[in-house]
Amino acid sequence: MAKIVHLTSVATTFHVRIFAKQCRSLAASGNDVTLLCTHDADCEVEGVKIRTVGKPRDRFHRMTVITTRLLRAAIREKADLYVTHDPELTFVAWLLSALGKTVVYDMHENTPKQVLTKSWVPGILRRPVSTALAAVHRVLLRKLPVVFAESSYAKDYAYVRRSVAVLNMPQRGVPSERHQRPTLGYIGGVTELRGAITTLDALRLLASRGIDPDFECIGPIDPRCEKQLTSIAAKLPGDMRLTGYLTSDIGWQRIARCHIGLAVLKNIPNYYESFPGKMFEYMSFGLPVIVSDFPLYRDVVDRVGCGLCVDPDSPEQLSEAIEWMLTHPSEARAMGQRGRRAVDEQYNWDVEYGKLLDFYDGLLAPCNLRVHREGAANTQLAA
Repeated sequence: MAKIVHLTSVATTFHVRIFAKQCRSLAASGNDVTLLCTHDADCEVEGVKIRTVGKPRDRFHRMTVITTRLLRAAIREKADLYVTHDPELTFVAWLLSALGKTVVYDMHENTPKQVLTKSWVPGILRRPVSTALAAVHRVLLRKLPVVFAESSYAKDYAYVRRSVAVLNMPQRGVPSERHQRPTLGYIGGVTELRGAITTLDALRLLASRGIDPDFECIGPIDPRCEKQLTSIAAKLPGDMRLTGYLTSDIGWQRIARCHIGLAVLKNIPNYYESFPGKMFEYMSFGLPVIVSDFPLYRDVVDRVGCGLCVDPDSPEQLSEAIEWMLTHPSEARAMGQRGRRAVDEQYNWDVEYGKLLDFYDGLLAPCNLRVHREGAANTQLAA
């Protein structure tokens, strides 16, 4: 049995990749797992010991005081393996490694590319900041083992000496009884870049043709477009449920009752080159999907036959794809069934978890340690 400590200063306590997949799976396999984070209080959930270092007051406080507290707490834990999850913790990971600890950086996003589209970075500074971050990563990550959340990241981090891609594939979902009315489902950040306005514009086009599906839209709404979104939604005839953030268990229970899953993300580097995890989650519940027409997405959709691809900037194409699925229910159900079968056979967390355990074992081998594997990760997403 290994003692494994995960650290995050940014993510919510029950983050899907960190808690629901990695921490929970490791604990279910019989390992001693601790999550150091900014939770409300210390507790234990599903075998994972959650230890808080306090709440950040603002971004600067989080990046200075909170990260320092995380470093101190991590050292006190005396773990066999440390896993950091945030870009601002790369220096913490480097320091822990310098102290002789076995450390992994779990890279959720290609940060230098992500900065190029961040609204809080002034446009004129985005390219210099991206270049500077890439240089810092080259120094700090050169000798650190890295887990990539997407295979596409590896080409920008060819200098990393030990790495593995562990994708955000779903735990197997349990199909649920569908809503009586046709319902579209979306879960994730509700922003213009993630297709929120394009989707509502498509629903407006459908309404003009007498088609009025409901829309289950789950996730935190970007304040910069909230007024526009709520204004458009209020004028649509279907039931537009803009719920805001829900915990993953509740959110996926609601998505499982929908008829179509949407992932119409805009063409920016991190979306274009990265799988939307929600696409595979929809497939796990047997939902046909409508996704952006990017080569990475189309390869899966066409090969599996689980949905349709559209131009993410075209409400017209999206409305036509939705209309086709609503007017061809048998074909849409068959798409959903093929998608679910593909998740059962290939695109699931069990496969990725095995890769993660093998990687950890390789790192712990010099200490004659192995990660415990009993029980593995075949938990299901309840619906």
